[in-house]
Amino acid sequence: MFSQYTLGVPSGGPHRGVKASHKKSRYGCKRCRTRRVKCNEQKPVCGNCKRHRSECIYDRVPPLTTPVISSAPFRPESAEARVAAAIARNIENSHLSDPPESRERRILETRLMYQYATSTGTTIAIDDKSKGLYVNMVPRLALTSDALLYCMYSLAALHCKVVGDLMGLVSRDAHRKYLSMGLREHNLAIANISPETADAICLTSTLLRVCSFILLQDRLRQPYTPPVEWLMMNASTKAIVGTAYELPGGKEKSVAAMMVGLSPLVSNEQMRFDPVQRRGLEPLLQRDEIRDASEPWDPESRDAYESTLSYLGGAIETERVGDRHDGLRRLIIFPMLVKGRFIELVQEGQPRATIFLAYYFALLALHKDRWWIGEAGAHEVRAMAAHFTDHWRTLLNWPLRVVETGEVPAFG
Repeated sequence: MFSQYTLGVPSGGPHRGVKASHKKSRYGCKRCRTRRVKCNEQKPVCGNCKRHRSECIYDRVPPLTTPVISSAPFRPESAEARVAAAIARNIENSHLSDPPESRERRILETRLMYQYATSTGTTIAIDDKSKGLYVNMVPRLALTSDALLYCMYSLAALHCKVVGDLMGLVSRDAHRKYLSMGLREHNLAIANISPETADAICLTSTLLRVCSFILLQDRLRQPYTPPVEWLMMNASTKAIVGTAYELPGGKEKSVAAMMVGLSPLVSNEQMRFDPVQRRGLEPLLQRDEIRDASEPWDPESRDAYESTLSYLGGAIETERVGDRHDGLRRLIIFPMLVKGRFIELVQEGQPRATIFLAYYFALLALHKDRWWIGEAGAHEVRAMAAHFTDHWRTLLNWPLRVVETGEVPAFG
């Protein structure tokens, strides 16, 4: 790509274009990366694809680096919208059109509302502190938000699929239809977030995160790649919550304020990244200058690893003392609170970052009794063990012991 300007040369001399200097784009569209040209990353269609009238596909999503509580404006092209769209593309039959208005649809939706109100809402609440959000507020606000309503239907349908639908009224593809519809409406809603819609948007984002944990259970793991889209969708919730929190009234009795108040980790960085918490986990940071010569180890990358390891250490200690509610909450909000560079390292396929995730998923496996978690954690750890060899494989001994025994052993 050449600059539109040229250097001045003596009269009569040739005019040579000057190549523009620019930073390499890691998150440009697929076509521009394939053609090795600079992508301006304009959404929904970049400049090059627009000029050539080509399909423009963004299949790489940069991690969010904004804090949990941020005054930065939320943009329609945010990670939440892009990752949601990516997941929607990967849902089997997600291209199906909305079900037509009919008696059958009314019966199905009444059944799903009943399922959510009488069972599902209670089961996705971690404890009494969060029960009011899922049991009371979701059904009430769903009456004013199609996105929340459709996501509630999808989650209830998934619940029926996992635990068994005794009435036989919920088809196996109902959750895919309503999830696709919910994602579509959610993307429209977050582009125009306001004090009036913020509560419903926050709850919709939360239900989508629960759905993502359920879908994680059945994802393909051969050949193994880390669940980047799942991680990114969960991480993106912090932008939703942060924006809603900064809106007028957001710091008062809003859903965002309730979500922030559920755990002191959200607002206390020292608590979640305290170096003391990674004692015993130091071998995960050890490097070999020859073996790991190509591994990114700049100050930002090292800080990302160290802070993530501190977070995991705190989660391990919480599980070890038997505080299951707090332990699960730490795991659920983990993608929201780790630093953006760590998520980027996972996205880059760095082995050390994937090993860290194995420790996370081993802890998640301790909560397999929750229907929306199930065997997801154990499946991830075992798939990683089958994927890695040599040095990296030995670092998985602890996560594998957790998965096999259901206990949290000492290190070493």
